[in-house]
This record gives sequence, C-alpha cells and structure tokens, in this order.
Amino acid sequence: MKAKLQKPENMGNWVTLAELPFVKKLLKNPGELLGYDRDHEDDWFADGIDTIKCLFNAEHVITATAELAKNERTNDSLCADSGRFDIWFDVLMEAWIPGIGFGYVKVGAYLTDLWMLSPENKKEVMSRMYIKKFAEVE
Repeated sequence: MKAKLQKPENMGNWVTLAELPFVKKLLKNPGELLGYDRDHEDDWFADGIDTIKCLFNAEHVITATAELAKNERTNDSLCADSGRFDIWFDVLMEAWIPGIGFGYVKVGAYLTDLWMLSPENKKEVMSRMYIKKFAEVE
C-alpha cells in the first residue's frame, strides 16, 4: 500500500494559521518529519498498519488510510513543534475473531498510541482505539 497522509475535508475548521506551515510540511513528507531516512520514508505507514494487523491477528488488510488529526493527549509527540497533531489510521481487515471465526475488523488508532504500545499497556492503548467487529453471515 502506498503511504499518503490524507488531508481531512474539514481541516480549515481546526487548523490555525500559526499551525499551517507545520501542517504543510507534514502533509508533504511525513516520513522525514517522523524521523525516517530517505530510503525508508514510507515505512511510517507500513509500521502503523503492521502493528494494527498484529494486534488483531489479521489475515488480510482490505483498506487502510492515514489522516492528519488532532489528539488532545499528545504534545509534540510526533516530532518537535507538532503540538497536538497526530496521525489517525483507519484500517479494515479480515481477521480471526475468537468465538466468531473469520470476520472483519475495522480499527481506528492514533500513531502515537501505536508507538507507545507494549505488553504492559496493551489493554489501555486498545481502549483508546475505535474497534468494530463484523461476522460473515451466510
């Protein structure tokens, strides 16, 4: 999947003029601002998707997008001068769901939450994600 940070339709409602230079740089080349080198500048997208896939034992990603967002729990967590900006992943996957079988899982998660994920705080981080599970009906 191609890494592209999407601009939200209503961005003009919550981005100030003072924040606009940073937003333009982030939208142009998120990999560089997130600390990835030139050879791996699209890896931020793949890393986020792979982390979500692993959390849900997903077989297949159907769709995945990344969108600029604001997260009130962060402050300069993406990079210097990023303020409350974050990246929101929206992923639809085919996965094995315990007690149901194969189905579909739709997950929304902030990149900064995925970065802080560990075995010790997995439940806490997952409680901040949007998770919707769907079973196939015959």
